[in-house]
Amino acid sequence: MKSVAIERPVRGRAPKQMRSERTRRAITDAVIEILATSGAANLTHRQVAKASGASLSATTYYFATKDDLIAAASNDLLAGYLGDFDRVIRALRDGGPDSLPQRVVQVIALGVSRRRTRTLAWCEIMLEGARHVQARVHVRAWFERLHELWAQVARLCGVRSDDAATVATGAIDLIVGGLFYGLALDLDATQARSAFIGGLAPHLDLARVSAAAPEPALSRKSAQTRERLLAAAARLVSTSGVGALTLRAVAAEAGLSPAAPSYHFASPQALAVAAQQALLLRSRERYRAAMSRPRDIVGHADLADLTSIIHERELTEFGTENIAGLSTWLETARRPELRSPLVRAVDVLSAGWARAFTRLPPEAGAAAGAMAQYLFVGSMVRTLACGATAADLAALRSAMRADVAALAHGRHWMQTPGLQGAPVSPGPRRV
Repeated sequence: MKSVAIERPVRGRAPKQMRSERTRRAITDAVIEILATSGAANLTHRQVAKASGASLSATTYYFATKDDLIAAASNDLLAGYLGDFDRVIRALRDGGPDSLPQRVVQVIALGVSRRRTRTLAWCEIMLEGARHVQARVHVRAWFERLHELWAQVARLCGVRSDDAATVATGAIDLIVGGLFYGLALDLDATQARSAFIGGLAPHLDLARVSAAAPEPALSRKSAQTRERLLAAAARLVSTSGVGALTLRAVAAEAGLSPAAPSYHFASPQALAVAAQQALLLRSRERYRAAMSRPRDIVGHADLADLTSIIHERELTEFGTENIAGLSTWLETARRPELRSPLVRAVDVLSAGWARAFTRLPPEAGAAAGAMAQYLFVGSMVRTLACGATAADLAALRSAMRADVAALAHGRHWMQTPGLQGAPVSPGPRRV
């Protein structure tokens, strides 16, 4: 049966003529481009009119509000994804069982290469669900439809019907996590595929990573002011994205004079780098403190349980901070000058996961570490974007525990020979 898109309602006028349809199409394409290149914070009707070549009045004629612009982009992205799935499902039905892990890797490889712009726009829309409760109903519809489709693909790939729903959730989390990592680290299709074989570490270009900026020597009062500014910047990023960061906005959020940020940061870009570095450092230290206790980890079950506890804590206690952190990941995909702090953080995390797995028999290795990171971040994005009840969190904790235990044993459904498969042409890069 052909897939049917679940569309977000869009206020405005439906086009009645071919020219009107072309205008609407141009506007929608421009919205996707702006979401990908500038983020939701910089999406305005005026910017869309400039990018699409349509008049400002035309953009408001078809799409009355900013939410309607985003809804149109979301509908278009979903329709394209469903079209891809129709082709995959037809091929599976015609050709018989296929490799589900290979399908997962293929989606990530294409998402970071040929479909990079649409992937960035989609990731931005997902984070809008995390930032704004009113957007979650549409994000939930996305994930519900994805779950139905991946469960169907899983069954066609030979997964038992009883297991298809669980496997589908894992596939989605792996893909979402893999896309966020791949975009932020600027992996190409080959590198994204290779990470499932040898982990992320070989693709971290540490030779080109700049050293972390040292903390300035400040008086106690100045240090407190700087921390207030960084905390305010993190709050702004969590609610609106990195594009909302201006020195004036951060000063207002911190309750300080408009001139205060200029004393500590030369530009909004310097403030963004400092805020990202602070977010990553705090996150890294939380992970390091929890995962660097080898005496506490004596077997696969202990590692799996500890990981699930950390994951739930990050969602419940540090959810807002993680929304801000994930927003900086997307901005890193747009602005390479922000990448160094993230590469350093991922290098530490990758080494920690590799140690956690390899000291347990049997060795799961760096590839299992990469998959664990993808599952961790992917399920975090999904949960923050959709919201979660207490029952959802309990189910998520159980699933994370089971996934990590399976990876540590080398028995996860993704751990299969032949993942490299045929290379995917990266195609033209459009950012």
